[in-house]
Amino acid sequence: TKATAWKWFSLYIRLRDSFSGGYVRCCTCSIIKPFREIQAGHYFTQGAYKRLVFTEQNCHAQCVSCNHYKSGNLSIYTQFMIDRYGVKIFDQLKLANRVNPRGYDYGLLTEIYKKKAKAIAAEKGVDL
Repeated sequence: TKATAWKWFSLYIRLRDSFSGGYVRCCTCSIIKPFREIQAGHYFTQGAYKRLVFTEQNCHAQCVSCNHYKSGNLSIYTQFMIDRYGVKIFDQLKLANRVNPRGYDYGLLTEIYKKKAKAIAAEKGVDL
């Protein structure tokens, strides 16, 4: 299901962005929290950019305040995206949403991100 795929994708993103031991810094406000208290926040929103929901470059560890209450804290998130990926990749992500949408294989996404999350959790010494 989409929910299961998202569970593992989100977990992977939060672990990917974490330090050893499972603490992570919000990409926009820099607050540090345990990965379980952080969300996987999209730069290009899930509603408007359906093709980018499971795109790793579009999703980063973000605190609840920035992700929800500040609608992504986009002024700072924009600079984060450009600093991390460069303007060319940032612009390619914007254009990627124009590609004709196709359905996601949620089973495959679940399998991929479950494996990636477990591997990175072991690497960082985090129990799932």
